[in-house]
Amino acid sequence: MVTQAQPAPAGAAPATTPGPAQRAFGTDPATSALDVNCKMHELDNVYAAGSSFFVSSTAVNPTLTITASALRVAGHIAERLGATAGEQAQPTLAGVTSHA
Repeated sequence: MVTQAQPAPAGAAPATTPGPAQRAFGTDPATSALDVNCKMHELDNVYAAGSSFFVSSTAVNPTLTITASALRVAGHIAERLGATAGEQAQPTLAGVTSHA
């Protein structure tokens, strides 16, 4: 029976990878770090377009969810900067495959 965790051998890779940063999003700055557009409440020009807004790990490959979120955030930023619908790129997920 193991009663105490043993340190990893020198030079060994960590047994786990970093998880999501748990930056919950919402409308209340007191309970969330990001607004519903994944923009930090306190900073006007900082967005989270990766998986850092996930509040937990997923059991499946999150690549498509991350891509869709990044495209949504990019569209919001373009709109905020004054791009018209004709000037905005029309992103699609065509050709994106999941390796789940």
